[in-house]
Amino acid sequence: MRTLNMMVILIILCAVIPASSTVGGREVGSADADGDGANAAGRAQDLSMTIVKDGKPAATIVTVSDSVETKGAVKDLQAYIEKMSGAKLPIASSATTAGNLILVGRMPAVDKLIPDLDKYDLGPDGFVIRMLPGKLIVTGKTDGFIHPSLGRFRGPTDCGTPNAVYSFLESLGCRWYMPGEDGEIVPRKRTITVPAVDLTSKPDFAGRWIGIHTRTGQAYEDFLLWRARNRISHNTYFHMHAVLAGAFPDAESHPEYFALVNGERKMGGAPAVCFSNPDVIRILSGNLVRKLTEQPPFWRAYTVGQADGGSDGWCQCENCLALYGDKMFTYPTTQQARVVGRGPSDEPTFNVANGYLGMVNAIAERAEQVNPDLLLTYYAHYNIPGMPTVKPRDSVLPVICHIAPSNEHWRRQVLHWVEISKQLYYYTYMGYRLDFPQFEIVDNIRWCHEHKGIAMYLEHDAFTPVNLVAMYLASKTMWDIDVDSEKMLTEFYTNFFGAGADPMRQFFETFHRLTKGANFGYDYATEYPDTLNAEAVATCRSYIAEARRRATRPVVKRRLESFSRYWRATELHVAAQDSMAKWKKDKTDENMKATRRALADTIGYINSVADEFNLQGRIALLNHEGYNPDLEELNQWDKAQ
Repeated sequence: MRTLNMMVILIILCAVIPASSTVGGREVGSADADGDGANAAGRAQDLSMTIVKDGKPAATIVTVSDSVETKGAVKDLQAYIEKMSGAKLPIASSATTAGNLILVGRMPAVDKLIPDLDKYDLGPDGFVIRMLPGKLIVTGKTDGFIHPSLGRFRGPTDCGTPNAVYSFLESLGCRWYMPGEDGEIVPRKRTITVPAVDLTSKPDFAGRWIGIHTRTGQAYEDFLLWRARNRISHNTYFHMHAVLAGAFPDAESHPEYFALVNGERKMGGAPAVCFSNPDVIRILSGNLVRKLTEQPPFWRAYTVGQADGGSDGWCQCENCLALYGDKMFTYPTTQQARVVGRGPSDEPTFNVANGYLGMVNAIAERAEQVNPDLLLTYYAHYNIPGMPTVKPRDSVLPVICHIAPSNEHWRRQVLHWVEISKQLYYYTYMGYRLDFPQFEIVDNIRWCHEHKGIAMYLEHDAFTPVNLVAMYLASKTMWDIDVDSEKMLTEFYTNFFGAGADPMRQFFETFHRLTKGANFGYDYATEYPDTLNAEAVATCRSYIAEARRRATRPVVKRRLESFSRYWRATELHVAAQDSMAKWKKDKTDENMKATRRALADTIGYINSVADEFNLQGRIALLNHEGYNPDLEELNQWDKAQ
């Protein structure tokens, strides 16, 4: 049963808060530490614990965990309490240490104090924060686990204890709005007294992940820390493109494994398989079963995803055509065609979705015999034409791409998946090439949760101070869909910008109003909308300038200087677009040269700040004809002169 959301789980006051509550997400219940069912509220009224007194340590952190994730969280716990108070709490490995103790993670002492912890419905991410006389327990069921073969999707698959630590630090007032030291908020408290608390919490989305293309450099390392501290370093629901392409080591000897298109087997490029071939089912199922039997099942979902961008052709053999059925589909508009990864066309296409899901169901049925709890993912609503009439098995987790509940076409299609599926996995870009505030992400996440969403993956390709605010909102909403986003934003403006809070609120609200819906209702935009013209850009600049004028604290000045550098890239980009529009209206050599200069100026500036904000991908919008058809037109006109 859902309780009212309580964003602040612990406050540094002497007042007592209720003994059973949530830390965000769902309350999953708590038990009396002695196992006798005594009323926790009565117990909590008498408890509080001072961990720092007048800048001096008044408690010891105790942990015995070997988990890399928990060790890192414990170091952060010690470091941030020291930043707050000046007191460096000692770390011990024995719960028999004298004085007040903060017990972090699973250990015999915690298991004795909470003997039924393993029965709690916490999942791999939920946690308990409980006060007992002289002891504060901060733990999940598990302390964290990273499997070395996670590869590019590296991230903990169990984060209960680290999540408990960071939630506790948040309760003391710490915030991590953006990566890096300047992106954090740490209150100053010479004395820290933790009031009575008995809380359990688990996230509303079991799988929560924010990914990024760039995976090197200090900016990325800071991002990984930011992600963990905001409790989204978790991706047990694996998904991936092009799993089928390398699944058949002896493919050349068996062309019948692959799609028959216009009388020929398509084996190169982005191949599709013959969905009805029993050997294909046997091989793909065998590959999955071997993974499950040869190594620990550290994923809760494995994948049989198709190639990104669809396929070079879907199978037209007699048996596959029978799977597809008689209904044909057309995608005559750009909006409709995007979901199948191609341009608009009136040419009818088969209901390939039936065939693909039939194959996935067959693989899932065999995998269930090895691991009945395993889920199987694939990109169900992306790059596969048609709409299935068969239902996914309960062990299938369809991935729904390009989250856009406000888009009628998208919503109508997804509601069909909601009707036939037990659960869904939602995936979208949150800033690709261009980025916008996207405050509507909160409502979109809620929509997904209400429509059978159990996991989410949000992807972006930049570390700008605009899309990171949207990411922060998303991280909190994925944990607790009832979060008060307006309150969070108000807190962000005040904490992050100090005396410049009001003009920066105006900046964000204006930028959001001008660009809301600019992502074409799906995932990314190739140019700024017309509403973000030179006048609008100048207005936003005036808000940044006013905030900089008001700022007094050095850290706030640095934050605003970063915003200013970021916004300069936007100003130049809009100017280049305006120059291109002027040339298209009046195609003269003078206007063409002015456009070239504007493009060069923008590219040069973006290159100068690319590492700071990871803006390299944005340059393609300015110099790549595939992303910029206006540039292609300009180049052709120039050559013709």
